[in-house]
Amino acid sequence: MIHYQLRCHAGHAFDGWFRDSASFDRQAGAGLVDCPDCGSAKVARALMAPAIPKKGRVKPVMAPTPAPVPTPTDAPHNVAAAGPMPARVVALLQRMRAEVESNCDYVGGQFADEARRMDRGES
Repeated sequence: MIHYQLRCHAGHAFDGWFRDSASFDRQAGAGLVDCPDCGSAKVARALMAPAIPKKGRVKPVMAPTPAPVPTPTDAPHNVAAAGPMPARVVALLQRMRAEVESNCDYVGGQFADEARRMDRGES
């Protein structure tokens, strides 16, 4: 995995992880990498300094930092921790929800039993 600092055409900076350089190029070229602030697909790698340790020095391994515990807020549903969600993301989530609600049955706590009945051809 490779970590890139990215910047959109509007100047918003953010980061992304990719399998390799070619993977970033393919995804960015296809418009699949969006700015989380404005939703722009015009994204490029920002200038980054390489992490090169001095000869004979081993880079220290840092302990993982625990993720912050989310707290309930009165924020609108379309506001993420990093700011407002782009309209394209909200529209995509709404389409996914409509698809699930129109094509799926809620079976509640009986999910495992219903899955077994479906597997046996009883449902």
